[in-house]
Amino acid sequence: MYELHRTFLQQSPASDDQSVGPATRWSRGRSLLAAVIAVALVVSLLPAGIAIGTAQAETGAGTVAAANGTAHSSVDGPVAAGSTDAAPAGSASVSIETPVSPGQSSVDIRYDAGSGEKVLLAATADTQSAYDTTVTGSGTKRVSASAIGGISDGTPIIAAIIDPNQSSPSDTDFVYVGTDDGEIPVELSAEAGSDIVEVTYDLSNLPSDANYGLTVENRRTGERYTESVSGSNTATTDASTLGGIEAGDTLSAAITIEGSGPSLTLGSASLTVEENVTEGPDFVFTPSTIAFNATTPGASTTATLRIEHNDVDPVTFERVSIEGPGADAFSVEREQLSLDAVDETTLTVTFAPDSAGEYNGTMLFETADFEIQPVTVTGTARDETIQLSTQRLSFGDLVAGESTSQDLVLTTPTDSPIEVSDVRLVSGDTDAFSLGVTNGTVPAEGRLSVPVTFAPDRHGPARATLAVVGPSGDRVGTVRLTGNASTPELAVDRTSIQFPNVAVGEQVSETVTVSNEGNATLTVERAELAETRGVFGLQGGGSFALEPGEQRELTVTFAPEREREPSTSLYVRSNDPTNPTRVVTISSGRVEVVADVDERNRTTQVQATAEQVSPDDPATIEVPDATEDSDFDVDNVSVATTEESSVGVNITTSDRQLDTTPDTDAGFPNATRQLGNISVDATVSNDRIQEVSFTHRVSTERLADLNTTAEDVVLYRYNETLGEWVEQDTRVVAQRNGVALLRTTGDGFSEWTAAAKRPDIRVADAEASVTAATVGEDVVIQVELTNDGGADGVFETRLLLNGEIVDQEDVTVPESSTVPVSFQRSLDEKGDYQVTVNDVPVGTIKVDEETGETNVSQSTGTQTGGDGTETNDSDSEGDDGGFSSLLPLIAAVGILVAAGIGGSLYLRSGDDGDAVDTDATTEETDTTLEVEGFGDDEE
Repeated sequence: MYELHRTFLQQSPASDDQSVGPATRWSRGRSLLAAVIAVALVVSLLPAGIAIGTAQAETGAGTVAAANGTAHSSVDGPVAAGSTDAAPAGSASVSIETPVSPGQSSVDIRYDAGSGEKVLLAATADTQSAYDTTVTGSGTKRVSASAIGGISDGTPIIAAIIDPNQSSPSDTDFVYVGTDDGEIPVELSAEAGSDIVEVTYDLSNLPSDANYGLTVENRRTGERYTESVSGSNTATTDASTLGGIEAGDTLSAAITIEGSGPSLTLGSASLTVEENVTEGPDFVFTPSTIAFNATTPGASTTATLRIEHNDVDPVTFERVSIEGPGADAFSVEREQLSLDAVDETTLTVTFAPDSAGEYNGTMLFETADFEIQPVTVTGTARDETIQLSTQRLSFGDLVAGESTSQDLVLTTPTDSPIEVSDVRLVSGDTDAFSLGVTNGTVPAEGRLSVPVTFAPDRHGPARATLAVVGPSGDRVGTVRLTGNASTPELAVDRTSIQFPNVAVGEQVSETVTVSNEGNATLTVERAELAETRGVFGLQGGGSFALEPGEQRELTVTFAPEREREPSTSLYVRSNDPTNPTRVVTISSGRVEVVADVDERNRTTQVQATAEQVSPDDPATIEVPDATEDSDFDVDNVSVATTEESSVGVNITTSDRQLDTTPDTDAGFPNATRQLGNISVDATVSNDRIQEVSFTHRVSTERLADLNTTAEDVVLYRYNETLGEWVEQDTRVVAQRNGVALLRTTGDGFSEWTAAAKRPDIRVADAEASVTAATVGEDVVIQVELTNDGGADGVFETRLLLNGEIVDQEDVTVPESSTVPVSFQRSLDEKGDYQVTVNDVPVGTIKVDEETGETNVSQSTGTQTGGDGTETNDSDSEGDDGGFSSLLPLIAAVGILVAAGIGGSLYLRSGDDGDAVDTDATTEETDTTLEVEGFGDDEE
């Protein structure tokens, strides 16, 4: 056979192949395959000991020599060298690695030569090239596609291992290019108890002049059936030739190439026979699911089920029933049912709920021999005293971030009002919808409107379900809510611009592209520079709109007027609901800045690198605003180092608490309120930093709300060693347009917080000069105000008699100080007076027409006794020799001494209150003595 193969190659050299047509080449290719296949038929005719091939197994380089000496193929060495130990005779084997794909550059062939030398042969059916080599031991040969004429779809590849001393090949293998398993497709079908076995195969792409055989075997009985096959067909085998077919039998089928040597299997299939399941009669139920329309509790409704029986045998349903948790609400008219051959009938099903709710059941049909597919039954019972205007509200398309509303109208046909105990969203995208009414009463023959608002905050469709609950607590209806949110999406192609060093008077420019990557119109409300600083310009900014997919270029120019390193930021603000603001940081010279603004979380993060920072040449890093309405913003951060170095910083600012902000008030004076927070990480340690400074802004309106001023705003730095906030040097730079600009200096970076020190003033003490007084007598209320806060403050001090404000005074109280205040009041009517200062009770003063107990003695003169008669002091019982006449003078001296240095002594007339000098004489008998310094009426 091997000489036959060589002779075939010699008949048609490769050089002549170019002159023949495709049909001729295909014919020769099929003959080649037939020749290769004939190995099994003619190798036995070769003389013993004939030299086959000229390959060298040791080097792995093989050649196939034609009679004219032309070398047709060669390959590199073996892919994997196997063992060369001797194997028993006849144990040689060969196999082709699968799958083999069209266009593959090579194919791997595994072999085991057993004992002695063997010839490894490979060929395809579509070419006139073949490959052979001598092999020993075991291993894998990688045969190039060119050695066998290429690998194309549908090509059969055959490999054989041949022992020259044997009459037939030791082993062969076959693959079919382009199939998963490398074999031709074979299908096997059979059923338990069946009379036939069917095998389907396709040999149409294989050479027709080869002999192909089909073998079918029942492994249980060991019986086998064989026949010759060709082309594409289905072979039928009588089951009796296989000893019958039973459930559990394993059948196999194989397509082989016939020859005198071992069979070459081209494809195979196997099958385990399953137990035959006899199908029941053919039924059609119409409808396949019974869904009742909504009904009221206590009422009933019916539906008709049509049953078609298409089998030739009659059938009897021994029991028809409805099972399930809601089955009690359903019933069927007949519990037994019979159908003749090819027959049909109808069955009435009734739905009669006794309360509102959802009901579900399963209709079962029971027979003695078959299982029948059940029918699903559903129904809804509603309290129809409340009626819904619709069962669906569709809001259409809406731009995310906007909102629209519709009304769900609830009515009642009754002549009595009906309570709606609950209206709620029960499922779906409930965050995209909201309800204006969640309960209420439907008036008699009236209506209750429930506003439903669709306000999506993200792109895409939104669906939810609204439920209305009646007075009994049961749902009376549901409404399907749908809407779609289209969203503009702002995109900016860069986050920073770093201009190079430019000579004074020159100008350079950079472009920034703004685009809309969403599916709704993007409105850019403002594209502008934070500050031009006289050297930056912007072209194409302002307000504009971009449709989906559109873009616009903005040009930033830089034209320095003098030698410095200015910086600014480009703000692009839009109606993008997710990220409405983009910031492009713009710098020149040695500072490079990249910023990210998270407007939703009101946070700005800046990463910057500054070169050549030194004590005399600090670097300033601009910080963009997080939001337009922030009460606290950082304009820039400046850093100077102890020696020239490069500094990188990561700055995070917010008017809210950051994740890194220590959660403590330690170090703050009482009533201090935090305004914003700063976190700074640097690439240099604090011992290498000479000074840092923060320029920051605070809303003066916010400060007024906190009852404090810009002078009381301080930046605190957290001291980890002390575990508390430490006040840093902060001063007000300017105040304008509702903003206070401040600058704070420090000696390092860490966690910082801006806080406003506030006054914390309280009434510490209050007392009255008397507990009883006569009508018209002046009473003095002494008050002490204490400020425990960290800032000066003005306190509105109010005097109340019997709950009514009768006097008040605004008093300035310095921080950490106590200030005295006094009120003097004449009580003109008889009665009891409850005295209060602000919310601090002082006590009760009893006023009558008689002389009350006082803390300040009255002056000499006539007094009115208890009986209303005038008495002379000298005539009084217990004459003291005139000492009593000195009491006013002694009291005056005592008060004068108590008043101390700086006090001025006055006498106030009891009639008209005019002050007179103490040297003047007076005939008034009703006088009081006061010390200057209490209240507004200083005397």
